[in-house]
Amino acid sequence: TMVWRLGDPRLGYTFTKKQKISTEKDGTAFSYLQHKWNLLPADEEAYRRGDLVAPRKPVVFYIDSDFPEAWKKAIKEGVNWWNEAFKMAGFKDAVQTADFPANDTTFYAGNLKYSCIRYVPVNLSKTQSKVWVDPRSGEIINGTIFVGHDIAKTIASQRFVQTAQVDERMRGIQLSEEVLLEGIRLYVAREVGHCLGLADNASASAAFSVESLRSPEFTRQNGIASSVMDELPYNYIAQPQDGKADFIQNKLGAYDLFAIQMGYMLVPDAKTPEEIREKIMRWVSMKSGDPVYRYGKAQYQGAEYDPSALGGDLGNNAVKAGKYGISNLKYILGNMDKWVEQQDSDYRFRIQIYPEIVNRYNQYLMYAFRNVGGFYLSEHIVGDRNQALSVVSKAQQREAARFVMNELCNMTWLDDSSILRNMPVQTPVYQKLIKNFATALVATKRVSLAYYKDKNSYSPEEYLNDIYSGVWASTLKGKSLNRAEMLLQY
Repeated sequence: TMVWRLGDPRLGYTFTKKQKISTEKDGTAFSYLQHKWNLLPADEEAYRRGDLVAPRKPVVFYIDSDFPEAWKKAIKEGVNWWNEAFKMAGFKDAVQTADFPANDTTFYAGNLKYSCIRYVPVNLSKTQSKVWVDPRSGEIINGTIFVGHDIAKTIASQRFVQTAQVDERMRGIQLSEEVLLEGIRLYVAREVGHCLGLADNASASAAFSVESLRSPEFTRQNGIASSVMDELPYNYIAQPQDGKADFIQNKLGAYDLFAIQMGYMLVPDAKTPEEIREKIMRWVSMKSGDPVYRYGKAQYQGAEYDPSALGGDLGNNAVKAGKYGISNLKYILGNMDKWVEQQDSDYRFRIQIYPEIVNRYNQYLMYAFRNVGGFYLSEHIVGDRNQALSVVSKAQQREAARFVMNELCNMTWLDDSSILRNMPVQTPVYQKLIKNFATALVATKRVSLAYYKDKNSYSPEEYLNDIYSGVWASTLKGKSLNRAEMLLQY
């Protein structure tokens, strides 16, 4: 059995919760065993000297023979990304791949002896992973990944609405193999991270400034987020005039390297799990306050209080990112007919992609609106440079509220008749969006809670006054109303 390791809540690992009932302390004591593979160096002396050493037993992922050959190559690349992280922990070739054995009658992909990446030939449009852990120690004994055939459909629609403004490869209805493989590689890399014990890190996409994500040099060197363990979008911030900024996370992030180093490196001088944990916690504390190394827990949908730990967003300023993203959506919608009409004579592609554009627009507004009454939440140890809880500043909350209000009053561009004349007849989408937002706008519970925690933040009175000024802005100025403003006032 593996010697168990106590987890640090500031590192994003999954864990097994254990309770100890004894007379040594008052009450029941709980401990948290980090999930990890039992990696031990084949040469302990060389490891102690600081040499990179192969593990006695590496983590091997078997690749399903039913995958198309091109997919296999991308999958192996996604797996091998993690070897860069294990070098930080002192191991070389810690994660490996192998094809399904062709002539081995004892091999069975459902056997827990084999960690597999399996092809699912149905209309599953995502990847999933399943990890089996020994509850006595937290040792991972199997990690299996499932890749649905329709992952290509997900990649195609998301890449189009997020990057067609800058990536000419996306200006058609058929996904190129190059783009498909980029997406598969990233999806698999994230699932491999889960299989190594890492949890979702929802704050990784907020580690970089919005403007840096427009830079080809910055994105080439750093990717678009500090970790692949976030629910990452593509680079929807890059503008048509920016040049070829990276459109997709192209490598592990600094957080990934650090998390694997802290979770898997051996601490030879420490003799007990408690001593190991004490040393690891000191090292983690040195990175506290740096957003690149922050672990932000994924939040339950509908209870998302931390605007810096959301899935599917990018950058450290949701208003600025949203403005860039909306500008790109308008560009894509305005050019979509020209790009695809020769290939899309029955409008099938455009009928499918239009709701994706609307949904993406709605998300940009929601990312910003989460700042209103928002909190930054971090795991905190005494002495850390970050805070366990801090309220989003008044200026940032107000900027977000006004941004959303302005968009709600000016969203009729989504219902451009020249675009929609060949679409199925439906209720104008701006009406649906406004009705959904109107309920959220007048609910002041979040703002009240934030104001209770910090009297310098956005007060409910200030917020409601801003709503009044925004909703009735045209009326107060004696201007005629557009259809969106009429509905919003109603």
